[in-house]
Amino acid sequence: MSVTSIVLMYHNIASGRQNIVFREWQPAYDVAAEDFQTHLGLIEKHKAPVHVTFDDGYHSVLPWVETLQQHRIPATCFVTTSTVGQRGMLQAAEIRTLAQAGIRIGSHSHSHIFLQNLTPLQQQTEILTPQKILSDIIGQAVTAMSLPGGRYDNGTLQYAGDCGYHEIYTSAPGVRSRRLRHAPNLILVPRWVITQNVLLPEFETILRAEPWHLIKKRSRYFAGRLGKRFLGNQNYHMLWNKLHHLKTSSLAERDT
Repeated sequence: MSVTSIVLMYHNIASGRQNIVFREWQPAYDVAAEDFQTHLGLIEKHKAPVHVTFDDGYHSVLPWVETLQQHRIPATCFVTTSTVGQRGMLQAAEIRTLAQAGIRIGSHSHSHIFLQNLTPLQQQTEILTPQKILSDIIGQAVTAMSLPGGRYDNGTLQYAGDCGYHEIYTSAPGVRSRRLRHAPNLILVPRWVITQNVLLPEFETILRAEPWHLIKKRSRYFAGRLGKRFLGNQNYHMLWNKLHHLKTSSLAERDT
C-alpha cells in the first residue's frame, strides 16, 4: 500500500487531576501521558510517516513540544478559539510559543459546534473568526482547519477555500489526502482518532497501514455517517458518548 502520511488525532494528554472547564471535553478522548510517550516510541520504531495533531487546544500539549522535536515528529495544534484562556486550555501566549517552536497552529472552529448544523452565515462566522484570531496571535497566516466532530457539507468546504484555508482535516480514517474537484485549492486530510480505547496492538496496526484494518475502519466510519444522517447529528453524538462511556468503564474494570 502506498502511504502518503499517517495523521493521528489526539485531544487531551492526561496527566494527573483534570481541571478542564471546556464544555466539549470528553474523558474518553484523553490519552494518558505514559501511553502517549509509548506511542511516540513506537512511531520512531516503525519509522512511520506520521503527523500528530491535537484538537481543541488543551494546555496539556505544551509540555510535549521538546519530546516531539526530539522524535522529529511534525505536529499541528488545532485550537477552538472561544476556549483560549480558559482553565485547562491554551493561553494566547502559549499558542504563540507553540508556533515559535515549530508546531503548526490551525483552526478548530470558534465555538466547537457541528458546522453541518449551521446556516451558511453561521458557518462563515465559525470558519473565519478563528482564522483571524489565531493569525493575530501567531503573526502568520492560518491555512489548516480540523472539523468539529468531522461534520461538514459542501458549503463548509467552499467557504473554507474562499477564506484561504488549504487543508481540511477530517475524522475519516485513511492514509491518502485528496484534492477536491469543486474546491481545487483545498485538500481533505484523513486522520486516525486515538483515544484511550486504542490499545497498543491496534496502534501498531495503524502505523503499519494494514489494508484489512483500513477497510474495517472505513466501513465502520461510513456506517456511522449513515447513522448520523438517520438520527441527526445531535442524537447520534449523544448515543456515541453513552456507548463510548460504557466501553471505557468496561476497560477500566478489566484493568483493576
